[in-house]
Amino acid sequence: MKRKTFYSLLALAVIFQVASDSIPLNIVLLMAGGYGLVDAVKRWRND
Repeated sequence: MKRKTFYSLLALAVIFQVASDSIPLNIVLLMAGGYGLVDAVKRWRND
């Protein structure tokens, strides 16, 4: 795993912890995280 990817995931985890009280924000973060994950996998396969 690339270091940048690891830190991105770590940052996302922290954001999820902070935003866990806000349901709408969680849904948005989940959607954005899912899209980012799919994009990362596509890029990883292309390398």
